[in-house]
Amino acid sequence: MEVNEPIVVINSPEYNQQYLLPDTIYVNYKVEHNKPIEYIRVSIDDKNITPISNQKFLYPDSNIYEGSVYLKVSTLPQNSNTSPYYLHIVVSDFSQVTHTYLEIKLLNKEMKYKGCFLLSKAGVETINIDFFDDKYQSDIVSLIHGNYSGSAISSTSNLLYVTTNIPELARAIDCDDLNLRWTKEPQLPYPEFNRILADNNIIYLSTAIGRIIGLNSQDGVQIFTTPVLPDSIPINICTTADYLFSDFILRNANLKVWVSFYKPTGSKFQVFPTNYETISTYGIKDDNHVLIYCNNNSVGNIIQFNIEKNRIETQVELSNIEIQHTCQIDENNFLFSSNYDLFIFNKEEQSYTKIAIIDDIITGLKFDKLNDRLFVLHPYKADIYSFTVFTKIKTIQSTNLLLGVELKYGY
Repeated sequence: MEVNEPIVVINSPEYNQQYLLPDTIYVNYKVEHNKPIEYIRVSIDDKNITPISNQKFLYPDSNIYEGSVYLKVSTLPQNSNTSPYYLHIVVSDFSQVTHTYLEIKLLNKEMKYKGCFLLSKAGVETINIDFFDDKYQSDIVSLIHGNYSGSAISSTSNLLYVTTNIPELARAIDCDDLNLRWTKEPQLPYPEFNRILADNNIIYLSTAIGRIIGLNSQDGVQIFTTPVLPDSIPINICTTADYLFSDFILRNANLKVWVSFYKPTGSKFQVFPTNYETISTYGIKDDNHVLIYCNNNSVGNIIQFNIEKNRIETQVELSNIEIQHTCQIDENNFLFSSNYDLFIFNKEEQSYTKIAIIDDIITGLKFDKLNDRLFVLHPYKADIYSFTVFTKIKTIQSTNLLLGVELKYGY
């Protein structure tokens, strides 16, 4: 009987072999086929068959190919729920594509805080990126062209991502030397990026054309997209175990909706009309809920939204407090600010408490979960607090207007 599928033999790695990340995985394999081979693709994938390594393409000139490749795998995101992991070998013979999988085990090495990037306005359409090491000493500085619109960082890829307008561009910058690694331009006729999210080896970007795209965090190759909703503009983004969630503003009307998408495919799931101005969103991974920080007539609301049932389940209206900035401490506790005031919100108890009045207006918040430190941005300084006792441990002064802060972790 004629064999119509290739025979793939994997010599290395072994089944369920364990690797401590970051690491480079050596792959040795052999492919035999009774048809011409168009190409072979080799990668390490997560449970969603999303590549988490570089992808190697090979184009054999015979029906038999035996060779080796090295696949670089960065660290897994914290609280990642993307196991099991597979060595994935794809073989195309011009008429069909076959897939071979081998399960392997991936674990992270112990993560450490390495420092922070402060992004500031250096001049007209110019951004200063200044890295401060774990002793808060300025270590390396770089300038990029554009007006700042957002930033994110990925410890798994060791890249800092910055989105700008004029020019409209997303940049991936190496965290070690601040050299440019790749760029991505938004799509016409509305070439603009609104928000950026680094999540599970994917960089999500909400775009003014009316869709959300996902890029491989290492090389910037687009691997995800939602359909274009031409009458609306996505802003904030978050993910849960199964869904991607965003608030949209209708293009030609002062109306807003919350939209959910299936995470594996990008297909639209449900739409929920709302009057709230969304400030930030946080996905609750284990039960497909979203915690939404928003305002209505300058009064803050904290809403827990059930994506699958498409409804608001709990809601806390603040007492004449407008939410301006937020950050997450852990799965249950969050911080938010209003002018000079800092508050903590407990999701389980559905309650909030003022914990501090700061001496300067708050323009940004970022929490260091490894060391329980809070970074509070002001127009021209960044204050770092020990959160357990809420004492200031360092102030970093800036001659430029501060725009954002990103925390670097490594090994």
